[in-house]
Amino acid sequence: MAVLGVWGAMKLATAPELRFNFTSKGSPDTLLATTALNDQIGGAYMRVASMARRESSRVSIRLMLSYVLDWIIIIGAAAIGVGLGEISPNKRPISLSNPELSYPDNPDTVTIAVVIIVSLGAPAAIIFLVSLILVPGPSVPASVPKSLIWRRKLWEWFTGWLGLGMSCASSWLITSGLKNLVGKPRPDVIARCIPDLSQISKYAVAGIPAVRDTTVTLVTAGICTQKDAKLLDDGWRSWPSGHSSFSAAGL
Repeated sequence: MAVLGVWGAMKLATAPELRFNFTSKGSPDTLLATTALNDQIGGAYMRVASMARRESSRVSIRLMLSYVLDWIIIIGAAAIGVGLGEISPNKRPISLSNPELSYPDNPDTVTIAVVIIVSLGAPAAIIFLVSLILVPGPSVPASVPKSLIWRRKLWEWFTGWLGLGMSCASSWLITSGLKNLVGKPRPDVIARCIPDLSQISKYAVAGIPAVRDTTVTLVTAGICTQKDAKLLDDGWRSWPSGHSSFSAAGL
């Protein structure tokens, strides 16, 4: 809009219909006065155009700085989400006889790499192509300068990626935080844990006294003998689903 304002001001400054047109029959004094008035009007419009250009430049710098801040926030949120994923989560006590926690430890059917490609890479590519090909649309007059059209394309591309980045980064941050707070065990947590059954009484935290030495009672994660701390911690990060939340954010 600022560019259009500058362009309009410059057109007004040079528009012949805005000048006082007198024929050569006018007196010399009248012609001199008319020339001076025309110069004053033209100078005024040129000053307005110059001020508009300066204001446009100043606003553009402010906008650039504001969007730099937005990207800093997005990157910071994503970094915090990654950091939360490295923290050991809260681990709820589990029952070693619970069949719902006794599934085998199999690899993910849908890997994290696939989720990132589908939920982040594909939307980013679609936003880029739509901005490049379909923006600004057929309703724009042919007289609009190409530079303004390309600015609009770049604007739509940039804001589209900004929204996508904010959505995915905030989803990652919130999901990672909730996983650590809730500490819900996965269906394969016992297979990940590899519990030492001889230590049930030591790590039992609840249950009927008569069954405290059996697998019916609840035990803490201290009973696990798994050496891979990351694999073990991930066993208590069942909810909320990172696959679902990240897919919802990107798609």
